[in-house]
Amino acid sequence: MWELFGILGMIFVVLAWIPQTMRTIGTKRVGIEKKFLWLYLFGCLFLVLYSLYISDYVFLGLNSISFILNGINLYYSYRR
Repeated sequence: MWELFGILGMIFVVLAWIPQTMRTIGTKRVGIEKKFLWLYLFGCLFLVLYSLYISDYVFLGLNSISFILNGINLYYSYRR
């Protein structure tokens, strides 16, 4: 039962990032500050490592996907 809450949370967080990332790719412009993107990237990285340590694969999936989507936004923030 509680795992379902984790999976739903993962789905909602990833769904929140997809429109932003698609807009970034489409316009080649990022509407989020670089400081936020860097902090979020490192936060996701540490959470990926922690979720590996505790063997929580829902948590690992969420943070891995968030890391990738955020990385795409960060890449476009430096690309001109």
